[in-house]
Amino acid sequence: MRVPVKNSLLSELRSLVGADYVLERDLDLSLYSYDATLLTGRPDVVVLPGSTEEVAGVVRLAREEGLPVTARGSGTSLSGGPVPTQGGIVVALTRMDRLLEVDLPNQRAVVQPGLINLDLVNSLEPRGFLFAPDPSSQSVCTLGGNVGENSGGPHCLKYGVTANHITGVQMVLADGEVLQAGGKALDPSGYDLLGVIMGSEGTFGIVTEITCRLQPLPEAITTMLAVFDSLEDASRAVSGIIGAGLLPATLEMMDQPMMHAVQMAFDAGYPEEAQAVLIIEIDGLRAGMDRQVQRIEEVCTAHGARNFEWATDPGARARLWRGRKGAFGAVANITPGRLCSDVAVPRTELPRVLSAIMDLGAKYNLRVGNVFHAGDGNLHPQVMFDPADPDEVTRAQAMDEEITRLAVQAGGVLTGEHGIGCCKRKYMSLMFPEASLRGFWGLKDAFDPKGLLNPAKVLPERDELQTPEPPLLPEGGFAAVAPRLARTEGGASYPYDAEAAAKLLSVASREHTRVLLRGNGSKLGDTADTPVVCTTAMNRVLDVNAENMTVSVEAGLSWSDLQAAVREHGQVVPLWPPHSDKATVGGVVATDASGPYRLLHGTCRDLVLGMRFALPAGEVAQVGGRCVKNVSGYALDKLMIGSHGSLGCIVEVTFRTRPLPEHVLTLCLAPSTGDGTAAVRRLGARVLASHLIPSAFEALSAGLFRRAAEASGTSASVQEGWVPAVALEGLVEEVEEMTATMTEWAAEEGLTVAARLEDGAHQAFWKAVTDLSGVRGQCTCTIADVMDVAGELQRVSEAGTLVRAGLGTGVVGFGRAMPEEADLEALTAKLEGLASCRGGAFHWLPPLREGAMNPLPQGPYAALCRRIKDTYDPEGVLPSLP
Repeated sequence: MRVPVKNSLLSELRSLVGADYVLERDLDLSLYSYDATLLTGRPDVVVLPGSTEEVAGVVRLAREEGLPVTARGSGTSLSGGPVPTQGGIVVALTRMDRLLEVDLPNQRAVVQPGLINLDLVNSLEPRGFLFAPDPSSQSVCTLGGNVGENSGGPHCLKYGVTANHITGVQMVLADGEVLQAGGKALDPSGYDLLGVIMGSEGTFGIVTEITCRLQPLPEAITTMLAVFDSLEDASRAVSGIIGAGLLPATLEMMDQPMMHAVQMAFDAGYPEEAQAVLIIEIDGLRAGMDRQVQRIEEVCTAHGARNFEWATDPGARARLWRGRKGAFGAVANITPGRLCSDVAVPRTELPRVLSAIMDLGAKYNLRVGNVFHAGDGNLHPQVMFDPADPDEVTRAQAMDEEITRLAVQAGGVLTGEHGIGCCKRKYMSLMFPEASLRGFWGLKDAFDPKGLLNPAKVLPERDELQTPEPPLLPEGGFAAVAPRLARTEGGASYPYDAEAAAKLLSVASREHTRVLLRGNGSKLGDTADTPVVCTTAMNRVLDVNAENMTVSVEAGLSWSDLQAAVREHGQVVPLWPPHSDKATVGGVVATDASGPYRLLHGTCRDLVLGMRFALPAGEVAQVGGRCVKNVSGYALDKLMIGSHGSLGCIVEVTFRTRPLPEHVLTLCLAPSTGDGTAAVRRLGARVLASHLIPSAFEALSAGLFRRAAEASGTSASVQEGWVPAVALEGLVEEVEEMTATMTEWAAEEGLTVAARLEDGAHQAFWKAVTDLSGVRGQCTCTIADVMDVAGELQRVSEAGTLVRAGLGTGVVGFGRAMPEEADLEALTAKLEGLASCRGGAFHWLPPLREGAMNPLPQGPYAALCRRIKDTYDPEGVLPSLP
């Protein structure tokens, strides 16, 4: 039975946030009892705080009283996420709706969680920038809700989901402490707490501030409409477009029932007699755009499109989009109720799954319409029913369950963007083994030990999970048991599969034997006498799905072999990590070694879709999947990325791929006079605020440039100063335009072209840039500070240090001779201070001391990282935290 809220608590809440912002009348409570599903749950009290401090105070009061706390934005959720099913306090964040800062030099905006997505977009457009995530509800949904659900939207095919565009959050934890995860600078020390917070649906804490990554508006946009007489033909055209090496910004599909609803609501120009339409949009440079449109039209025509039109002016484009953006609301014109399902499947499964969904409509005698993100396989069947008819409600819910099961059986996921919430937690075991579900609960407990934050969401109940049987292990210590589980050689054990790796870690835990995890050892420090578990015997390519743009491999595969496997299909995993010729996939992911191409393509965190990993408990967990959109469960894969093998052994990884660019080119620019710092700074700001789209944009110290130039076979030489190196890729026309513009701007800033590298020379150059010799380190800072940090790093280090400064990322990498032990501590302290005073962090890559990670930020961040470490490695057999 629910305990009434004490008058004393109500009094404290009023004192904290103001009497007008504490709601307890029945009418007020009913307004916060539902979302866009059929679920309801009455809160005991609603509080509307106005600041982080007030949110923290509310959470502390709730904790003292043992009351559940549910955060809420606009309530547009389609999964029951903000419904207070166990009562307690609803914290409505709609008062916290300010745009706190727009920092264009650093390409960041800082916002409160109650700000409407479209309000941010509209405020940025006159300044020439955009925030890419655009959920269909963006005119009403809040950015806090977008973070909680890791929302997608039409443009995530090219630009990614919300997580790819958030660099930091401030969050109130379950004990009222305030956590800062990330910020304007990239790559904080410790575990990727930001990565696991994204999409956690308010079950880990309440986000009170968000730092968003911005990007310049594209130079040109073209929107196309392809009309089909067959839903299957339209579905095959989607795979055909991707298979042809084309990557539109959006690729949306709508079937005949949805077009009918849209045309009734507003004239969007859709042909109602057709069976399906594709809305396709490309954006970027104007150069080459006509050729892309032509290629897309050819693919659509080859797959049965009866009509194809395109629009470039804003008015015509808005008309085509009006129907897609308003489709969900337009359904109200043809049905009193609808249930919006949300699943994602590999693109290649679209024709079969769509056909099966239509069959389910016939089976349950219910109308169904489809409007969805076809480019990433994210389906949104609209099951239409009468809410006043209990039988129709039951049939609609049964059909939704069958759609969910159908998607998982087709290799898909439970939800692509709407979240698990209340509605799909009962299906979690369809997708995840119990080891994964226990791993999810462990993460929930680390953030929220008392389980008061948005309870009864995402995870199945604990008592539904079976107590795991301890693994059957041979008797004896690690050294004696290892030969029975793996090939052993020179103190290293080489398991052949995930289960053997898990057993090895379990033996180590049983015997309290510390072990290190290794691939080819390209990123490992001194291992001393510590036993090593090596993944290189697990080295298979498991699946290359070119039409779905995914690849799944075992962790011991070399990075070069991974790239060779996808290159055969005209694709690439767009990372350029150090020592890519010998590094393993697991090593790259475990160290988050991304390289300079992160400017355009992101890091491992942005490209990893799924993962299997062995835990010290002897279990193998599996998270993510092979769909490019997936918000099913917690992002444990993000936790493993950059964990340096301290939580478990990565055994399989699935990446998203990209089409190989038609043309690549590198320009190296030398200063005419002086060291070029001012010229580099001006050029960097100019390029990053423009429509140019570099893949990498690095300022290289003269020594590093000479080494990379020699490796690429060019005779160019610069004796001092900074050399900007910019990598360009895309269609031939795009690269030519960017090259001409970059050359012109460089000349205006006093820089000349020292080298122009293509094909093999281009690749050799960037490999030399990333393969810094000696001990390697990295400072992160804001983009605007990167040249200051790079220059200061050179001043505090010794002559001969090789430095590269990411002009678009704020990441400064360097290589140098190993200092004497006496000098190491002083140098580390200088570099840590240098990075931290610019809002960033310093790392040795890899950590210099065996079995240790880089220093953690102090306070709640470090405490939370240690709780997570204790959860997954309670015996401490894997590399430790500082």
